[in-house]
Amino acid sequence: MEKERTNVLLSKDIMILLKNLSRKEGKSITSIVREAVQEYLSRKIPKKDFGIIGIGESRYKDVSRDLKKYEKNKNGG
Repeated sequence: MEKERTNVLLSKDIMILLKNLSRKEGKSITSIVREAVQEYLSRKIPKKDFGIIGIGESRYKDVSRDLKKYEKNKNGG
C-alpha cells in the first residue's frame, strides 16, 4: 500500500502517553498512531453490506446482477 506523509501536532501529555505505550509494546509511535487512526476510521465509516459479491452461496440468486432490487427488498421497500 502506498503511503503518504502527514504531520500532526499533539499535546505534550499525549506525546508522553504515546512514548510510554511505544516502549511498553515495543512498537514505534508511528505504528501506534496508524493503528489508532485505522481503528477510528473503521468505527466512523460504515462498511458496505457487499464487500465481495458472488463469493458464496445465498438464497438470493441474483444479488450480483440486481443489487438495487435486493437492497430495496432488504430495506422494506
